[in-house]
Amino acid sequence: MVRVDSAGDDVTITAEDATPVRTLILVISMGTAADRRERFAARAAEATVPWEFMDAFTSLHPSLRYDEEAAMLGRGRALERAEIGCYSSHFEAWKRLLASDADQLVVIEDDVIVDWRFLSELAKIDLAAQGLHFFRLFIKRLTAVERTEPGIVGGGYRIVTLTGYPYGGQGYAMTRSAAERLIPYFTLVDRPIDDAIDRSWVHGIPNRAIFPSPIIEEFAKSTIGLDRYGSVNFPKHLLTRRRIAVNIDRLQRFVIRHITGRGKRDAVGPQKRRI
Repeated sequence: MVRVDSAGDDVTITAEDATPVRTLILVISMGTAADRRERFAARAAEATVPWEFMDAFTSLHPSLRYDEEAAMLGRGRALERAEIGCYSSHFEAWKRLLASDADQLVVIEDDVIVDWRFLSELAKIDLAAQGLHFFRLFIKRLTAVERTEPGIVGGGYRIVTLTGYPYGGQGYAMTRSAAERLIPYFTLVDRPIDDAIDRSWVHGIPNRAIFPSPIIEEFAKSTIGLDRYGSVNFPKHLLTRRRIAVNIDRLQRFVIRHITGRGKRDAVGPQKRRI
């Protein structure tokens, strides 16, 4: 059964009432990460929904282009090779959704602990019909909440719309419409994938998350590494352009959120009341 909270009231929808929806669940994992895969599979033994490992990329996806100067201007540093591989892996997952007959996609990285009972319920819900084209299952950093809305699964879960950069690509759900919209925006690699996803004022899909998070991050060494957090010897000839890029980005973000209001609705389609 799927429990949907509408205007503060719990409404129960039976499986017979709901239109069957096809959910593809991909777990991004390095093909050589045998220990990680073994731990993840052991924890997923109770899963009642089908899922599969997807081999992570270790280099740039053939459909993508990396621009180091654009990364320096937009992110303030060049990307690590592992970050480019991570970006490519998520991009490939979106392409696999469009190449499949699935209606929606759940992406999970292999270093998380999943509430499979939650995910089993989520997989039954037609997210597009609910007006939810993208939302995270986990966020890395606390950030301002623009608003909260009734959740789509029982147990006190809420949908929160975030501002700023919460980061984290460990888990999220998206519809085919969201993938179709995001792929053209993401062919140029100039920042980490979670950073790019956060920028709703650019691609037009609100930055939403489920709260509380139905997945948590496992305590494990990052496969991307920590070098990206070190000091950067920024090229002096790019300093002025970097400042201009940052200010333009802030202005664009302000205009989208406070003047056009585009950040308050999904660009892929009108929002619908969650019933």
